[in-house]
Amino acid sequence: MAVILLTRPQAQSEALAEPLRALGWTPLIAPMLTLEILPPPPGFEAMVETAGALAFTSANGVRAFEAASPRRESPVYAVGDATETAARETGFSATRSAAGDADALSRLIVSDPPDGPILHIRGEHGRGDLAARLNAVGIAATEAVLYAMRPADALPEEAAQALAAGRVQAASFYSPRTAHIFAALAKKANLAPLSAMRAVAISAAAAAPLESLGLRRISIADRPDGVAMLSAIGAPESGAP
Repeated sequence: MAVILLTRPQAQSEALAEPLRALGWTPLIAPMLTLEILPPPPGFEAMVETAGALAFTSANGVRAFEAASPRRESPVYAVGDATETAARETGFSATRSAAGDADALSRLIVSDPPDGPILHIRGEHGRGDLAARLNAVGIAATEAVLYAMRPADALPEEAAQALAAGRVQAASFYSPRTAHIFAALAKKANLAPLSAMRAVAISAAAAAPLESLGLRRISIADRPDGVAMLSAIGAPESGAP
């Protein structure tokens, strides 16, 4: 049985589990972050009404917007395909995906800006400073913080036991923050070195916090997106635990 540890929030890990099972993995979900929906800021509905388009840098932003507003008529710029899918499932019809990261999203908006200001829906710990970058090139943009990702304070018991027994062949990390939390919790539980496990990171920044864990190997996706991550994970290695 080839076990892969999924460290994304619960909903994203559950969605990721299905294609990984098709590759031959046995997913073990251990979220390092939990979504908390925050109350919208004062004047939020007016911000939505006057926006020329909405920008989402995560599917969690879409979920938070769904809880905050019933409006779905605005065009949407999404950071990647999964975020665009979440927007469409929520009721938006005019959507475009940057198929990448915050840099790709910024380039997409700059190449074809909307008629009105951009409203970036983001989390407390969002990265990329999208609104500031757009304003700097003359595209009016503002932002609304609608959610927070709260860190786990311990590894789930099942995950800790599997790691201690060397039964986890691989683990995936989709953000630097998730990798930082996992590394801290693994050390707190005295699990390092994790010499039986390979880590797959979405970027060099997400790989960096894992370097101190004594892993068998760290792989980095060719691009910061879901398709490249699945390719980097690949099928289980024969002969590995």
